[in-house]
Amino acid sequence: MEVIMNKPPHFLIVGAPKAGTTSLYRYLQQHPQIFMPENKEPRFFCGYSTDAFEFGKKYFHSEIVSTKEDYLALFRDAPAGAISGEASTDYLSCPQAANRIHAWNPSAKIIIMLRNPVERAYSEYQHSIAAKFQTSNFWESLCLEEERIKQHYDPIFWHVRRGLYFEAIKEYIELFGKDRIRIIFFEEFANSTATVVASLFEFLGVSAFPVNVTERHNANAAREKAPETMRGVFASKFVRPIIQFIGKAFGHDAQPTTIYGSPYHKTAGVREMLTNEQYDWLCGNFREDILKLQALLGVDLGRWL
Repeated sequence: MEVIMNKPPHFLIVGAPKAGTTSLYRYLQQHPQIFMPENKEPRFFCGYSTDAFEFGKKYFHSEIVSTKEDYLALFRDAPAGAISGEASTDYLSCPQAANRIHAWNPSAKIIIMLRNPVERAYSEYQHSIAAKFQTSNFWESLCLEEERIKQHYDPIFWHVRRGLYFEAIKEYIELFGKDRIRIIFFEEFANSTATVVASLFEFLGVSAFPVNVTERHNANAAREKAPETMRGVFASKFVRPIIQFIGKAFGHDAQPTTIYGSPYHKTAGVREMLTNEQYDWLCGNFREDILKLQALLGVDLGRWL
């Protein structure tokens, strides 16, 4: 096993949110040579003050660690000889997080999990609805994003901003070097979980170890289906009357509306689904960033477009 003399953490899962980070965190925890504290999302290197958030003070921030003493205390139960890590998905989108991590431990290894940014944005929105953090439909939440950022809303509402990966990944590569960074794509992780986890053990310098990767964590199977399987459903002239009928049966208005030229449906009790127009509109917002990212990484990300 590689010996790392710097203070913990020796590695970090830095994001992106809704890209499988919780499952990976739980799988890595099973290895006897790896210690990860139960506090996922300490967000220490974001430098957050919970008082700064206009929305979310009561709901989001019990895990945030703000002092060096409290942060180091997260790792005090690590077994002798084990490497320590933590997972905070805000580190990918939080300004200065990469610099703070590097200043703390320049030899740390960085794990970055990436997901199609449209799927990621939609999944995080569904998370906010399921957790009752908001009642706005998806397009309302997207249109409110910039105003919410100005009002210091928690980053869970940064649907688009958190899907702009290029600048953050470029900064991590410049600071830590490509050899100390492992990028995992959500599709690869979902389809070949055991293989990905085994490769990470090698990357982290620990011995091979069998772990249980059958359980998914922090995901609802119905919510997490990729938008490609959903888009276009509401555009169907056959499905639309059914959804409207269901909404009216429960006393809700299910009439279609338009925001920024993209149709959405406000139907209480029925999960909103993406149309082709909505998916394409979001792709347009991410296109330039995706093209820069694929050039930086030397991988084909055409499937995201």
